[in-house]
Amino acid sequence: MCPVLVNTPRRGGTPATLRTGNVARHNSRPPAYVARKLHLKPLDEAQQPTPWSTARIVGRICKEFDKMARRRADRMRLEHRYADFHKTWVVTGLATYVNGQLRTRVLANWRNPTPRVDAQQPILVVATDGSSRGGQAGWGLTSLRTKYAELEASTETGYRREHAAREECGRVVTSPNQPEYIGASRPTNNTGELSAMHHALQGARELAKPGEHVLIISDSQLAICTTTGAWASRKHKLLVANNRRALARLREDGATVHFRHARAHTGHAINERADELALSGAQGMRMRDGRRYAPAAAGVHALPADTVPD
Repeated sequence: MCPVLVNTPRRGGTPATLRTGNVARHNSRPPAYVARKLHLKPLDEAQQPTPWSTARIVGRICKEFDKMARRRADRMRLEHRYADFHKTWVVTGLATYVNGQLRTRVLANWRNPTPRVDAQQPILVVATDGSSRGGQAGWGLTSLRTKYAELEASTETGYRREHAAREECGRVVTSPNQPEYIGASRPTNNTGELSAMHHALQGARELAKPGEHVLIISDSQLAICTTTGAWASRKHKLLVANNRRALARLREDGATVHFRHARAHTGHAINERADELALSGAQGMRMRDGRRYAPAAAGVHALPADTVPD
């Protein structure tokens, strides 16, 4: 298939999807599909192409869209019209630069589209992140109050940490004998992400006002999808189970809870702040709102006696 140059973002979806379908058709076949003439033999389910998952298809569409946008950017540089490309793609947020590489964001939140709600609906936004450094892991979160109409400005372009309703960080606890143990068996980045999600849900029960929606922003698909039940947990089963219970309790309190994925390290301001806090947590700092926090004095809920770490 010949290269495609995308003149406008709107025209990129169809060719990116067509190219992905062509790649999927070839790459999902069994080895030597044509050489073995399997397409001429009677139907054998074991020898048929393996269907791609939705995540793999959308991921490939994004890659193809990225390639098209980069070709367009290169062409406009040669024509000394890159300023027009930057205005159409980058300034509008449809694309961004990550480590010097242009990446499109048209399908960045395909798993978690913006919910259709009243633009003036008040929301408590909680951004979470996990980190692992030198054999230790930490979690961090920051929260603020805003409205859906002001969500982007509050969390990205106009984010101010001094507007935070609460900020916290801590080390991932792996011992059942220590305060705030919630089921992590190893200090990894994933247990940091899952721990941050748990503390965000617990904290939202304290912070959310009546009628206020709760929006959890995380750069971990694992944390979001295992907590909501979209994915089964293969590891960290006790930690995931506690997260799901925390989400259920928050919803039982009457809260409307949404989740949104943010791509890590792309300049998403509130996510970057959560990352900073998670790094502090991995260094052993247990903080709340800039002060050292003693969880044992805060009435930590003990786990049932029959729970066993995964």
